[in-house]
Amino acid sequence: MNALITAGAFGAVSGSRSMLGPALVARAVSSSPLARILSYLAAGEMAADKLPTIPARTDTLPLFGRIVSGAIVGASVCSRRQRVACALTGAAGALVAAYALTAGRRIAAQRQIPNAVAGAFEDVLALGAGLWLVRRV
Repeated sequence: MNALITAGAFGAVSGSRSMLGPALVARAVSSSPLARILSYLAAGEMAADKLPTIPARTDTLPLFGRIVSGAIVGASVCSRRQRVACALTGAAGALVAAYALTAGRRIAAQRQIPNAVAGAFEDVLALGAGLWLVRRV
């Protein structure tokens, strides 16, 4: 798979769940305490996402976190000479995914799909895509 496509796809995973991309990449290369901590943070984010008090992913601070996460993950899956391009592509993937998935959640709400169900579907989609990407890289 092309490095830029991979970076953008990992960025999109981070656009869905900001800690999931870093957790998957860290777990793929190491079983360090950091990889475990990132995994716990990703699981906590998945649980917290269904709460009504959590701000929208497109609010300034959450969106910034997703963009940074996408950039870091994008850069980490590319060679040294492509790192800047991959970081930018990962950030762009996170940005696009954040807005696209927000629109998807709005559509789900309009169709009377409970937020927890839509969020769980998004979790499965993001985790499945992330695991598929890890196996491909």
